[in-house]
Amino acid sequence: MIYNTDYFKLVLARSREIINLMNYEVDIGFVGRDLCYEYEYNGNILLDTGLIPNSTVLVSNNISSYEKNICSQYPKFAKKLLKNDNIFRISGSAEAYLSLNIFNECVDSYQTGNTIWANGLTVKKVLAKSSLVMLGDKKIEESHFYHQFIHYLVGKREIP
Repeated sequence: MIYNTDYFKLVLARSREIINLMNYEVDIGFVGRDLCYEYEYNGNILLDTGLIPNSTVLVSNNISSYEKNICSQYPKFAKKLLKNDNIFRISGSAEAYLSLNIFNECVDSYQTGNTIWANGLTVKKVLAKSSLVMLGDKKIEESHFYHQFIHYLVGKREIP
């Protein structure tokens, strides 16, 4: 979905697409810092907003196994965090893979833990912390929009 304003064009898209769009003259993007690692964003992180905090965690189905079978919808980031090349890519629903004993561990994002606990799984380890970051060209930091956004973000809810 695209919204045009007097100051900028706002595009609402999946996080991985926002990172891709940043390579095509999009001025500003907002995604979780963890996704910058997964999708290998090499541009500028202008600001960590602190909004939508979450963790990347190692989750277990509590079944002992000699061989650790690990899955993740973020395999590049998981490999970096665990220093393990044997991470299988899935497209989501990690809890189902663990509950069905297809895999015995997964690397997943964690905000409330509701789906983990509801499926009888356990968080073994917090691997990383993340929150919403602003991506963009450094020249954006000089823009009126950026200063308005910072003003709003730090609690002065009126726009100057």
